Amino acid sequence: MGQQPNIEIEPTDLPREGLGHGTPGIWETTKPGVIVNPGDVPRGRGFGRPGPDTGYALVLIRGRYPEGLARRTESVLAALVAARAAHFGRAPIGRDIDVAEKLVGLTDDADAELLARQKRWVDAVTHEKRPGDLAIEEVGDGLYANDTTLKAWSSR
Repeated sequence: MGQQPNIEIEPTDLPREGLGHGTPGIWETTKPGVIVNPGDVPRGRGFGRPGPDTGYALVLIRGRYPEGLARRTESVLAALVAARAAHFGRAPIGRDIDVAEKLVGLTDDADAELLARQKRWVDAVTHEKRPGDLAIEEVGDGLYANDTTLKAWSSR
């Protein structure tokens, strides 16, 4: 809009020159414990086993056992399946259930030692903060094994 001829404009009323915005700075957090990159993710006992869609383990287990398992046995099996899948950075698959079944002793060729271990793990579920922790801790790297090393581990 044009200026009316009877109004005087002061220099402070004139538009200012743009200050420019420049490039944005890199954001850095000042709060402790904020995860900024993958290397900041805590590892070890007590930090859980985050992975994509670990709840799908229950869907797979219930599909394989339509008549159902005892709740505590299902919890141990689901924990082992979810931990194995999360270790590989993917959602649970049927192969994870195969491995967990061998470790827990739910296969036809389970011996007395496997059945005793299964009973110990299942009994511990009621006292664990996260059901299946004892099983995952005892299995260790055997959970992530291929068929050859799995046979050697499960025969211990």
